[in-house]
Amino acid sequence: MFRRGPDKLTPMSEPNLDKSLFAGPPRPESRIDELLGLLAADWKRSGSDQRFFQYVENLRYRLGVQSDAYFYEDDALISYLTAEAGPAGTGASS
Repeated sequence: MFRRGPDKLTPMSEPNLDKSLFAGPPRPESRIDELLGLLAADWKRSGSDQRFFQYVENLRYRLGVQSDAYFYEDDALISYLTAEAGPAGTGASS
């Protein structure tokens, strides 16, 4: 690929792919079951008449996520849903 310089085309440098995009320890698989259980309980508490993506959009709104939830971390969602569940999962937020 080339980049246009002031008076000519110059080659662009290649991206540095030596650095791993997934550096750091892997996320524990146990979070998946925990998160899905919390989502199921929250969905039932918030109104089981909602279709799944209605629930997801309403949850996104409650979380204050303006657009894309792609970068919302699982541990933050687990913390939020655990707090929403209240003591011993009663649904009474403290």
